[in-house]
Amino acid sequence: MKAGTRIKAQQLLIFTMCLCLVFFESCSSQKQLSAIKVDEVISEFLGSPFESETNSSNDLVLAWRLDKRNKPEILRYAVWEVKSGQQIYSGTALQGKVKWLDEMSLEVHDYPGIIDDQNPLYRYKIDLKTKSKTPLSEENRL
Repeated sequence: MKAGTRIKAQQLLIFTMCLCLVFFESCSSQKQLSAIKVDEVISEFLGSPFESETNSSNDLVLAWRLDKRNKPEILRYAVWEVKSGQQIYSGTALQGKVKWLDEMSLEVHDYPGIIDDQNPLYRYKIDLKTKSKTPLSEENRL
């Protein structure tokens, strides 16, 4: 291989590596920008401070805030798409708790203000695809 050809090949390799570096760096900063944007959207909806947790694939974020000013305490929660910042579900629960049940479902504990003997279930599954709320079990009697 001639010296001139070798130098051009090295220059092309260096140029390609620089392009790859710039590409990967821009992807990384876009991901950070997306996380900041979603945090701002959540804060605007729930107020600060709030707690949050992503699902196992990191494409949805569940955020919640317990409002202790009211008695009984009210839990406000919602789910957003991480990439777009679009809210896909929101709800409230009295003296509640919320957590991921699986990739696309939430488990919500929502205690009634008045106990209803006809409906003793206070633990629900929220399916984020269908937006349906179904009781989980009969273990949740007060």
